[in-house]
Amino acid sequence: METERERIFREIYEDNIGRLYQYVLRRIGDVNYTEDTLQEVAVALLFHLNDFLPGYPNNTKRIQKWLFGVAENKIKHFWRKHYRIFESEVSTELIPELASERDEISDVELMLPDWLTEMNRKLIFMRCKGYNLKEIADMMGISHGACRMRSIRLTEQLKKYF
Repeated sequence: METERERIFREIYEDNIGRLYQYVLRRIGDVNYTEDTLQEVAVALLFHLNDFLPGYPNNTKRIQKWLFGVAENKIKHFWRKHYRIFESEVSTELIPELASERDEISDVELMLPDWLTEMNRKLIFMRCKGYNLKEIADMMGISHGACRMRSIRLTEQLKKYF
């Protein structure tokens, strides 16, 4: 027979797992890491369930906000950990390769407007070469969000220009 505590845990988990899964998957981009992260969130909920029992079910919004906060912290931890791995795997030998690849598309660059900054030219170049925004952000030394916003704004500017 299921205890009241187990029932409440199951209800909270089932009510929030779908939205949490989508949120974490969008932020991490890998199903396996997403599932691992959600398991960590579930364990955190299990440990802190007693904090939420007194007001349940009237505090479901508070619980949901807390769960997403825990998920956000787990996502940040994931990227801190994996950014270090990515950084250590990148060889300095890539830099000359990028320079030679850049020469191959110099004709495309000639058609770009003069008002583009060097960083924006680099972003366009890397997107043309097939890099995703996370890879570009890492190589340019900026956050993924900053790279994404720069890409969006740049696209809008180029649409107006052309």
